[in-house]
Amino acid sequence: MAPKTTPAIEKCRKAAARLGWRHPHFYLLHDRMAYREDPSVGTMAVSADGLIYVAPAFVDRVTPDELSGCVAHEILHPTLRHFERAKTLGIIGSDGKIVAGREEDAKIWNSAGDWTINHALRSDGIQLPKGALEIDPDYLKTGAPIQAEPIYHWLKSQLKQGKSPSGMSDPSEGEPSPGAGCGVRPPSKPGNEQSEQGAGQGDQDQGEGQAQGDQPYGLKPGESWESVAAEARAHAMMAGKGSSALASILQPFNPTIDWAKVIRRGFNLAQVRPGAQFSTYSRISRRQGLDRATIRPGWYGGVPRVAIVVDVSSSMAREWVAQIVAETLGLMATFGTKAFLVTHTDQVCWSGWVKHGDRDAIVEACQHGGGTDARPAYARVAEEQTRFDALVHFTDCELPGKEWPENPARKLVVGAFGSGAENPYTPIPEGAEFIPCHTPAD
Repeated sequence: MAPKTTPAIEKCRKAAARLGWRHPHFYLLHDRMAYREDPSVGTMAVSADGLIYVAPAFVDRVTPDELSGCVAHEILHPTLRHFERAKTLGIIGSDGKIVAGREEDAKIWNSAGDWTINHALRSDGIQLPKGALEIDPDYLKTGAPIQAEPIYHWLKSQLKQGKSPSGMSDPSEGEPSPGAGCGVRPPSKPGNEQSEQGAGQGDQDQGEGQAQGDQPYGLKPGESWESVAAEARAHAMMAGKGSSALASILQPFNPTIDWAKVIRRGFNLAQVRPGAQFSTYSRISRRQGLDRATIRPGWYGGVPRVAIVVDVSSSMAREWVAQIVAETLGLMATFGTKAFLVTHTDQVCWSGWVKHGDRDAIVEACQHGGGTDARPAYARVAEEQTRFDALVHFTDCELPGKEWPENPARKLVVGAFGSGAENPYTPIPEGAEFIPCHTPAD
């Protein structure tokens, strides 16, 4: 059966083909996308798993080259993981909806994502319709990276100071700008959340004259948006002239989160535990030439042990896992302390005593989807025949039933990110240390 289509969708496909002649890496990205007509979006929009929503009137209004730019714009939102990155900022909750009270932040985040994409497209000579958002010249003067997170925080700081940056998206006022509304749409089908982590493939989307019918969309088994972006970036770099800006924004963005601060706190607590050193009595060595019948007191110092549990569900960026492992290895050397690491979704992904050479295997083990449940991870820590002095848990604090698992260690340190850093869904246990993990302060 031929795929169901409409004139507007056919125009979008032709626009994508036209785009691919000059920028072949978009063929790779477009292969994960599908289309659906939806007049309510005003222009075009996209879901986190790659379904592009098209308003027919808008498609008929723009030129073929402008439509190519719009298709490129929508393709880049899921590729750059803007929906998932909004989760790490606490803008989007685990239910895929905007967190109550952060509706204005969602608009700011949309503008930041649009600025990043449109600046790269224009820099590479890709045409956009009149009215497409443009980056504020004042931001360019700062010399800060052209990435969504630093732009978002700059916009928030400007608004707090009562300033009105140019190029802010507000779909509620008049005709929406191209791209307005993108970046915060959840996956288009229930259950497609797995596609965000690369463990699944989008469902076939049926609809009378609306979608791509019998062609699946989204990530393929074993893929992640990070790996797709890396492949596209490699192709863009090979293309050379006219693709350098796109190659730049496809480079993973590593926010400045002080992982070491949280891990170090756990190591410090382990070092100062009561009974870390305890008195012993032993006979004097013969080599000292003294009466071996003499028994003298001494001190024995046990090696403190730290457990580190890392939530690697959708709100935790995979590149952060590598940073956490690197920081752990560095602090192990500094403190002379062992560390037992467990990564988890709703099941254990990787566990073991951390040693040099493990980082790639740990990150690779986290490349699949799942919900969030810390109980299997805490149970895995408890299985070790070791009494841990401290447990450091990196989590968004969205645990089932609003209940924290029983801590298998003497002390608990919670490094909270995403919405958990602002308003923990699950109350922090009494006696635990709570350390919010923020990107640069709002």
